[in-house]
Amino acid sequence: MYDKEKTCCFTGHRPAKLPWGSRESDPRCAELKLELAARIEAIYELGYRHFICGMANGCDLYFFDAARYLRLQHPEVTIEAAIPFAGQADRWRPELRERYAYDLHQCDYQTLVQEAYTPGCMMRRNRYMVDASRILIAAFDGRPGGTARTLEYAYDDWCIAQMARMLGHEEDYERYIERAGRYRNLFDSSLRFMRGRLSDGSWRTPFDPFLSNHYREGDDFCEGTS
Repeated sequence: MYDKEKTCCFTGHRPAKLPWGSRESDPRCAELKLELAARIEAIYELGYRHFICGMANGCDLYFFDAARYLRLQHPEVTIEAAIPFAGQADRWRPELRERYAYDLHQCDYQTLVQEAYTPGCMMRRNRYMVDASRILIAAFDGRPGGTARTLEYAYDDWCIAQMARMLGHEEDYERYIERAGRYRNLFDSSLRFMRGRLSDGSWRTPFDPFLSNHYREGDDFCEGTS
């Protein structure tokens, strides 16, 4: 089976949130695909060999195509489909269902997160991918909300760690307390505030520690501020 230390996963927008929609012939789409291919190649050079895709329509399938091309050049590369629920593509257009079925057949591994659809199944799929990977590639346009979610995720892990320790499960405690500490990636020590980052790792600017406008542009917090 694959090694987490050599595993990369991906997240990105569906067509409804892409400027070109479903028009993959658009030059901007072609540019994104080239960028994904370059990033995946660079990550391969760093030693990553296993790639996990959430198989959603849109950017996920661009990522899958790039990973599959990489595998043609490097046969040791493996690809895993993280499927949120059985029947993920049942309501897609016929040509997309056909593409989805073909891509699944091309995967080295398939992980079905749960059998039936529930409102939280996509988030469970995302969490599975993040937990199983050492690095994440994101096709992200700067829309808000990620900082708050990351902090909530870290706090949830801290709570799990405390429960594990109370139950005497030290191995689980060590695992979750390490994950809980990842909130530090969002702490700007020069300002002593939590801040949002852009996809290149730089801080989002301008920064207003009092700003919270509920998921509009430039906001990394909801129902709270930095």
